[in-house]
Amino acid sequence: MRGTWHSWLGLTIASLLLCATASVHAQEWLSDRKRAEGAGIRVGDFELHPGVGTEVGYLSNVFNADKHPVSSGALRIAPHLFLSTLGGERATEGDTQAAHPGMAAFRGGLSGSFMEYFAPNLPGSVGANLNLDLTLNPQRPVSFGLIETFDRTNPHSNISVTGPLKSSAAVPNFARNQETLGARLILQTPGGLWKNDLGYRFLWDFFDSDQFKGNNNQVHTVDLNSSWEFLPKTAIFSRTDFAYQNYLNESVFAPGSTAAIPRYTSVSDNYRASTRLGLNGAVTSRIAGTAAVGYAADYFKTGNNAESLVVNSEVRYVPADGTEWAVGYDRTLTPSFQGNFIKTDRLFTRARAMFGGSTLVSLRAGVEFLHYGADINQGGAHRFDRRYFVEASGEYRFVSWLAGTLQGGLMVDDTAFVFKAPTGPGGV
Repeated sequence: MRGTWHSWLGLTIASLLLCATASVHAQEWLSDRKRAEGAGIRVGDFELHPGVGTEVGYLSNVFNADKHPVSSGALRIAPHLFLSTLGGERATEGDTQAAHPGMAAFRGGLSGSFMEYFAPNLPGSVGANLNLDLTLNPQRPVSFGLIETFDRTNPHSNISVTGPLKSSAAVPNFARNQETLGARLILQTPGGLWKNDLGYRFLWDFFDSDQFKGNNNQVHTVDLNSSWEFLPKTAIFSRTDFAYQNYLNESVFAPGSTAAIPRYTSVSDNYRASTRLGLNGAVTSRIAGTAAVGYAADYFKTGNNAESLVVNSEVRYVPADGTEWAVGYDRTLTPSFQGNFIKTDRLFTRARAMFGGSTLVSLRAGVEFLHYGADINQGGAHRFDRRYFVEASGEYRFVSWLAGTLQGGLMVDDTAFVFKAPTGPGGV
């Protein structure tokens, strides 16, 4: 059994100017925009929310390596700027313009993540997120939405080294970009008790490095969502979606060669369909839950197809305002760059508690069982992983615009799978 360990310990001073935050990967202070976002700066009929966070921490295994892990201290700076039509706290202050939206509602912004490592020859990384959401005729029987998102991530991953890194050029560039454009038609009753929406999204998924451009792909998705709120805090919901994923079949060539480098794994164009029906609501004033069950099927042009029962379940207990404990189980079927698909069973628990209106403590832990489909480039071998994770964090709000956080985490991925190098002049 082989294991990959990855731990993170961070000490953060987050300068949340006007208490405005965004969702940037791996930063606790940016993970709950609803809680953190304050009144902002009013600019006519809009709210402006600027902010910045600074994080110092230590990673025990930067590359998630099975052997010869590389550790390093790290510094991350995450600025953001958001703009929206009036709402949030201003609506609760009695602002009639915020409480009664006009013909358009807008929410969007830009955030970044700049990471630098203290260890020599470890390259830094830059992440970014752009999110634009426009709704025409909001909160009315017929409305129309447009979205645009761009998400850039640049993680280090799965590299084992035999000694000190000689140069940052020895580290592959894993930067990945995902551009999404979408439109949505929303139909609802005047009070919003019954709501339906039909949407379309186009995703362009591409990598910076030519080394990984064989994974570049495009996805077209059509989805239909419906919900019926038959009690004040309880609703029946359904979701059905169809997707077509097209790989661009971009070959990777060795420098100065016209022969394509063979791949370690195979990818295939595919059609995907899934549907689920669920219930979300409160059982008592302190106990609530979500239960959904459905079916998913993926059909690939090459390699094995997949089908699975899909499940989302969670029980939540709220003993006091600002405090919550939840346990749950999920079963999902998702596409993968290895073996076409991954079936995942996940057991998890999470808890959060607020003390004195200024201190927030959170805990998340769980285990995942992953089954990758057979990969023809790996001799048809299946891959099974067990992944354990635990994360803890605390945040103290000094004033409305300044907070400090402390967080730590551990992830262990156990697998017996060993990649076999493809035949030919090397592999990606």
